Amino acid sequence: MAMDWKKIVSAVAPALGTALGGPLAGTAINVLGQKLLGKPDASEDDIKDMILTASPDQLVELKKLDAGFKLSMREMQIDLERIGVDDRKSARNLARDNVWPQILLSVVYTLGYFGILVGLMYVAMRDSLMLDSTVTAVLTTLVGALSAGIPTILKFWFGGSPQDRENMDRVYNSVPKIQ
Repeated sequence: MAMDWKKIVSAVAPALGTALGGPLAGTAINVLGQKLLGKPDASEDDIKDMILTASPDQLVELKKLDAGFKLSMREMQIDLERIGVDDRKSARNLARDNVWPQILLSVVYTLGYFGILVGLMYVAMRDSLMLDSTVTAVLTTLVGALSAGIPTILKFWFGGSPQDRENMDRVYNSVPKIQ
């Protein structure tokens, strides 16, 4: 499974990670290429290769670069947090037109998740199931991946900040009520 280099950048350098995921992606690529590789015309693939093979010292340099990038964005009065919030808001804005696909996907995912968990526990208890290491690894990965999606669903519906909750109130109020 290939690692996502943008997730690594987001974890180590959140300001640059936010910029990479939004309208300032070109600026972030330029800064990363110029400061980390010494190549102002570095391609996204060049940066990807560097990030995926970065040494701890290079990651420390990336962290320092992030602080400088954040400061220069602040000096230019560019609010990276607002850009990130606006990006996340776009998914919720889709729900204003038709919220039923989000409801259906959330319900199916959640029921499927708990169905798989209950099924695995039932079979394991009933048969004192002893699985070989390959099957156990696959099931552990499956349950882990499914478990990672639940907080995303909860955050979509309940929000992670007062602004998120305010947006979801607007979506909720736009849903036709069943009488």
